[in-house]
Amino acid sequence: MGISNPTVKENAASVFETVFADAAGESILAIGFGEETTTSLIEQLDKLEEPPQVRLLASDDVLRWVREDFLMASAAAELVAADTLSLRVLPDPATNQLLITESQVFSIVHAGSLTACTATDDAEFVSNARTKYTDAWEEAQWTIQ
Repeated sequence: MGISNPTVKENAASVFETVFADAAGESILAIGFGEETTTSLIEQLDKLEEPPQVRLLASDDVLRWVREDFLMASAAAELVAADTLSLRVLPDPATNQLLITESQVFSIVHAGSLTACTATDDAEFVSNARTKYTDAWEEAQWTIQ
């Protein structure tokens, strides 16, 4: 699964497609996404027959936008009902946009029309990141249920 070298793609959807390729049933944390990246995440999850389970920690503004945009709210609600997506409010602004799988941490950076993704599979770093953001998940407020 995933990306072993820094990769530049046309958009976040291409990054998600690569990361999710072999992630069926895996638990993934998604941290600090803005509206555009959240849209790509929801659309990509909606396309998959066997998607991973994604826990999205995002700002209140982004999650409010998801609730208020009819198409995004509908797609998100279906994913929530299928136990594919869970959403919670990130109490403090995220310093990075991250995807954290069970074995890798991916950092997503947007620059104009391109999206770069770097990854690490360093076991200690992945474990520390999963612990940090799992704790943040447990402490975060519920949003869409």
